[in-house]
Amino acid sequence: MRKFFNKKGGITIFLTSILITMIMASMVFVHAARGICGASYSDAVLELAGRSVLAEFDRRLKDEYGIFAFYGSEGLVAYGINLYASASFNKTFPGERGGNTGAVTDLFKLKLQRIDVCLASYSLMDIDVFEEQITAAAGILGTRNVKVNEYILSHFKYAVGDDKNKDTFFENEVEYILYGNMRDEDNLSRFRREFVIMRTPLNSAHILASSEKRGAAQALAQTFGPAAPIAFTVIVAAWSLAEAENDARLLMAGKNVAMIKNDLNWALDLKNAVRVTSIKDEDGDIVDVTATPRPISGYVSPKSDEGMSYSGYLRFFLYMEKRETKLLRAMDLIQMNFRDSYYEDFSIMDHYTGFSLSATVSGKKFEYEQKY
Repeated sequence: MRKFFNKKGGITIFLTSILITMIMASMVFVHAARGICGASYSDAVLELAGRSVLAEFDRRLKDEYGIFAFYGSEGLVAYGINLYASASFNKTFPGERGGNTGAVTDLFKLKLQRIDVCLASYSLMDIDVFEEQITAAAGILGTRNVKVNEYILSHFKYAVGDDKNKDTFFENEVEYILYGNMRDEDNLSRFRREFVIMRTPLNSAHILASSEKRGAAQALAQTFGPAAPIAFTVIVAAWSLAEAENDARLLMAGKNVAMIKNDLNWALDLKNAVRVTSIKDEDGDIVDVTATPRPISGYVSPKSDEGMSYSGYLRFFLYMEKRETKLLRAMDLIQMNFRDSYYEDFSIMDHYTGFSLSATVSGKKFEYEQKY
């Protein structure tokens, strides 16, 4: 009988030892699993808290200009993340007392110890950040320059052929982006002047390439005898300028103007376009010849209306403008428009498209980049 009990007691001790070992191993696994799950839970909570901050974007900025950005500072963003995350870590919001915490079992016992936020690389005032936003809003394929130009034409008003119906600081906004004057009429006048300057040599090229027009200019120049070479040069220049002025009037009237002319979209004949005057010396010899465009009323339409519209030439000029100039002036327009119609303290520099976040939860560090 004694041997039986001794054997039974030994088995009990053996089984108990195995059970204790298994319990201890289970506790180790549970602790490890809780750490892994706690880290995963913390990651999900912080990620969601960051997304919640991004969800507070300026709705009007998005609706009117397609730009995702939120108003804030590093302190405000950190406060927001703490507010959202604390509801999950502490089972209550900061400042609340009691609540339902007594009925909640906190398996992870996580503590949000530190939050650091950096906005330096995400300011909407940064031209790279601003460009990234507007090229995404452009909604077209192409290079960055093309996307920026199309965004400008689709979101800002211009003088001829535009149908945007909204209150803005300037009426000629695209012209402001090109020239930066603080009066609409000055920007429009500058565009018209540069259009004429651009068109004049293009028109000269057509005259010289056209045997008919070149022959007409040469025939008129020959009437000035020895001064014919000078006369030919000034006749071509005056005829080209007269056609360019007519081109400008056509464009301002909403008509198309061909970039490269042919006989069908050329409007003015030489006789009606140019007045030529000779200058003689005391002996009656011609020493110089001048030619000036004849004044016209309204505009003369060519046979063909094929060509580029006003917005097409704006697109061309935008393509030639400096990247930084276009982006900074586009920011100016948004800020001026919002201060005039939204709230007077609106500032591009107070808006951000994302942030970097470093958080410590129960001794473990997490780092994120959150942006639109």
